[in-house]
Amino acid sequence: MKLAIHHFESVVSTNDLCMHYLNEGAGEGAVILADMQTAGKGRHGRVWASPVGNLYTSILLTPSVHDNPPPVKAYAQIAFMTGLGVLKGLETLGVTGVQLKWPNDGMANGQKLFGILVECVDDAVVVGIGVNVNHALEGVGQETTSLTALLGKELDVADVFHAVLKSFWQVYRQWIAEGFDSIRTECLSCARGLNSEMTLGDKTGVFTGISNDGALLLTTADGTVHAIVTV
Repeated sequence: MKLAIHHFESVVSTNDLCMHYLNEGAGEGAVILADMQTAGKGRHGRVWASPVGNLYTSILLTPSVHDNPPPVKAYAQIAFMTGLGVLKGLETLGVTGVQLKWPNDGMANGQKLFGILVECVDDAVVVGIGVNVNHALEGVGQETTSLTALLGKELDVADVFHAVLKSFWQVYRQWIAEGFDSIRTECLSCARGLNSEMTLGDKTGVFTGISNDGALLLTTADGTVHAIVTV
């Protein structure tokens, strides 16, 4: 499939603009790339600081067209699949040791390196990806890092974009063709907090695995295994 990449100097939000393209009839493979966002967003409406020098992109997908589950039912799978695609793209640039923090963060040395925002509308899904390329932002509620800090040099955002997009699309096509189980083992191998105790919503337990549906498996003290899709 040929991707339709739309590049802008500045947008309010790449996800919002990608949603607009969807409403205007765009199909799978529409990609929004922006040098900066004036009102970038994360999960639960959190603000995503978006200065020039980092990567901000959103991708329109229609997995149900390929006989996969509707996006709403495959939300957790899509989040893990996207994280794995970004991680693999960064590995091609020489970045190692990145972990996926459920449900939507990529971490390096315990600090946030990238974030994902998955938004579903009917049979379509918009996947937003933000990577700290040259700036590790402060004041965002957690410690952050950047590719520049990890690699000791500044990077061209365009190079990072193409590496991430290529790897993401490869993982997406694998997920479409073979299902989530084909990438679940890889997701587990780089999952942050596996076999450690954590609190998700009103439940505290040990992160013991990822289900075939993409849910995080949290085992509480009484031995009950809870499948957590999102909080």
